[in-house]
Amino acid sequence: MACGHSGGEAGDLTTYECIYCLRRLDAQEFNREHVLSEAFGAFRQAPVLHCCICRKCNQFFGDQLEVRFARGAFEGMLRYQNGVRTPPEGAVNLRYVELAIPDRNDDWSGVRLRLMNGLDGLTVSLIPQAAFFDQSRKRWVHLTVDEIDAGLLTKRPDFKNGQIRIFARSSQEYETVVSRLGEHGVNFQKAGDLRSPEGLLEATEMEVEVTLTVNQGIRRCIAKYAFNYLALVCGSEFVRGPDFDITRRFIRYGGVPPYPLVVPSSKPILYDDRPSARRTDGHLLTLSWTASLDLVGQVSLFNHITYHVSLCRRYGGLLWRPVRRGIHYDLDRKIVKPLMGFSKDLVPS
Repeated sequence: MACGHSGGEAGDLTTYECIYCLRRLDAQEFNREHVLSEAFGAFRQAPVLHCCICRKCNQFFGDQLEVRFARGAFEGMLRYQNGVRTPPEGAVNLRYVELAIPDRNDDWSGVRLRLMNGLDGLTVSLIPQAAFFDQSRKRWVHLTVDEIDAGLLTKRPDFKNGQIRIFARSSQEYETVVSRLGEHGVNFQKAGDLRSPEGLLEATEMEVEVTLTVNQGIRRCIAKYAFNYLALVCGSEFVRGPDFDITRRFIRYGGVPPYPLVVPSSKPILYDDRPSARRTDGHLLTLSWTASLDLVGQVSLFNHITYHVSLCRRYGGLLWRPVRRGIHYDLDRKIVKPLMGFSKDLVPS
């Protein structure tokens, strides 16, 4: 996709205007940009923007948004599960994902877990931790050693005088937790042993509870993919218009929008999909207008979480495009192809 440019007098270099910082720069200040980061797979015929995003903006997105998103968000775990990337050996740290044992109505409900990569592939393993009974909420709160060292107990001094449970896979891990608690002023007398139900931690397949964090950085990265796709479909002149300034400032500078700009949803994009049954594990991007001239993008990586992106509201520009488009990144065939149909329900109620 070529961006608009202007030529000066003879001998002048061609210049382009970045769709994010809106600076007009010489051509050598731009490089190509994949609509969707290659961190989520290499595809034939993958759409690319040329001379639309300056090197400075591109570098910022790569260093500050996309790396953290790809390596720390729930979609980062899906990269490993779908074979897009090989996970590191040992513990797989996902900053914005927490795994735990679901509510079993026993002492092990809520126990924190971590993702591990070993000879058997991706598995879950127990994290050394202490659990404190919250009297006000009548439930156990589990804290890892790292969280204890980070000072979380200082916010709940009442935990130090209540019931405590320690979970560990070995005596060495147990002593580590006890030592950390002592360093933070938590002393106790052992009242008994907690044994895990038979086979709970040794099962090759295990049901886990997943808690996701969708923070501003993740929302900005998702909005960038939708905005990139809009530039591909409608051209750079269209997206440089003032109707998109709120979205542009949010993506590039973290400006706080006056309305929810990126909304996650469990509702699938494809009309025939159901929450528990999807026709593809590939990535989906769509664009469409609403009746009130809001331009909405949808982004779903691995066809899992659907993010609704409000690209602009009540469009009032002179350049209008009859947009209803979508693309599918096919993980099985490693190609990108047009999406022929998707749900009309763009924004969750």
